[in-house]
Amino acid sequence: MKGVPLKVKVRLLKKIVILPLAAVLTALAAFFCWGLVEAAGLTVTRVDFPHPDVPAAFDGFTIAFLSDFHFGPFFSARRTERAVATANALHPDLILLGGDYVDVPPEEAKAFFRILGGLKAPFGTYGVLGNGDYRGAEEEIAQRLSANGVTVIEDRGLWIERPGSRIRLGGVREMGTWRYDLAPALAGTKASDFVILLVHQPDFAEKEKDGRLDLELAGHTHGGQVNLFGWSPSVPSSYGARFRGGVVKVRETTLVISRGLGTTILPLRVGSPPEIVLVTLRGGKT
Repeated sequence: MKGVPLKVKVRLLKKIVILPLAAVLTALAAFFCWGLVEAAGLTVTRVDFPHPDVPAAFDGFTIAFLSDFHFGPFFSARRTERAVATANALHPDLILLGGDYVDVPPEEAKAFFRILGGLKAPFGTYGVLGNGDYRGAEEEIAQRLSANGVTVIEDRGLWIERPGSRIRLGGVREMGTWRYDLAPALAGTKASDFVILLVHQPDFAEKEKDGRLDLELAGHTHGGQVNLFGWSPSVPSSYGARFRGGVVKVRETTLVISRGLGTTILPLRVGSPPEIVLVTLRGGKT
């Protein structure tokens, strides 16, 4: 640019470098701000689940499903209180928790577990642990959950009963531990029984195939956490976008994948707002 006046050079530099750079930085700032705002929100996603194995006595039975709190620097006690209050306001019959409770040592999360103890449902609150909970403190996390009214049902099952009818609720240990056992969760069930399985990772639905499983509830993926026009840079599942979130049919089983409540790595969500899932069973089998 020899011989070009300095004013012209400055204008060209501004046009070629500074303005595009400013536009990029503005877009990034807007993206970051929007991500912070969305991550701080909370939605309720309602899922009606009709199934011929649902007994008539359980028609209209509701299940609130909360997962992936990640309590810590980016998920506060105040947000935990709001999640608990929102779940309770739905008046669910049953509350299920899908794991990944804390991103700090359990000793630093006493307030979180105490607030979680405020969850109320006539048929109780049950939970499993997530992969993030299995980092050396899983026993303490399970103990603190139990001490605050959450029954941990890893590799366990139980019957939920109404007069003359019952449905099965089971849970399994986090599949990443390679120490889970599905058999106790399904013990005593027949093909005609309605069976709910609580897991952390949705990939379990493809790993363990059993025709008795009618409904599986999972979290883990955060809905991709960043979801731009149907594309997410990262979905922590071997099945990618298929298991990003929502309701997915896997052979005889229906899988409900929650986007969860908290975040990991960055405190941002874009196109994937935090959610509590409210499942309503529909049936009529006598």
